[in-house]
Amino acid sequence: MMVLTSSTGQCKSTTSSTGQCKSTKSSTGQCKSTTSSTGQCKSTTSSTGQCKSTTSSTGQCKSTFGAQ
Repeated sequence: MMVLTSSTGQCKSTTSSTGQCKSTKSSTGQCKSTTSSTGQCKSTTSSTGQCKSTTSSTGQCKSTFGAQ
């Protein structure tokens, strides 16, 4: 999976080659992720509003952190 970090240090992730992992930025610029139909990828936002992704049991989703 390719991961991009924006210039603001917030995180964006792109869909992997398998299409299983997506995340989007909310209107506040924080990061939310959507689960695919297979439910393999989830992410949470930390208390600072940065974006963390958890690794699924299959290891297909990698964590990303905004720079701060």
